[in-house]
Amino acid sequence: YGMALYGALLKKSERDGSFTATFDEMKSHLLQVADGNGAETRKPRALFWLGVAYETHFADKKRADEGLAYFERLTRSYPDSKIADDAWLHTAILYARAARRDDARRILSRLDRPRYDQSKIYDVDKNVLVATRDAARSLLRRISK
Repeated sequence: YGMALYGALLKKSERDGSFTATFDEMKSHLLQVADGNGAETRKPRALFWLGVAYETHFADKKRADEGLAYFERLTRSYPDSKIADDAWLHTAILYARAARRDDARRILSRLDRPRYDQSKIYDVDKNVLVATRDAARSLLRRISK
């Protein structure tokens, strides 16, 4: 759900040349879904794509913290959601970027368990679905250097 909206709004921002207006429009819509105006199954995805938008498009700490808040809300409110594993991994990425390596390692160690061999997440670097455990191990190696 959120991925289609996110992609459409990014295309619109490229066409119109106004990323801020498009981002605000997307954020408003996704917040309406996440805060109650959507099917229960769409709420975690709305929170996820809000987090991804902040993670992807804003490098400053304040905005990164906003993205982190959406991922944390998703994992706290919807821990059994199919997208919770993705949110945990993105949380670890944001922690690593903010030099909170111990927090990132804690999350990644949690994801480095056999149950996450079957869970798949999207690896942006490889442009494929990979086992959550493999992605966690890869990121753990990178931040431990």
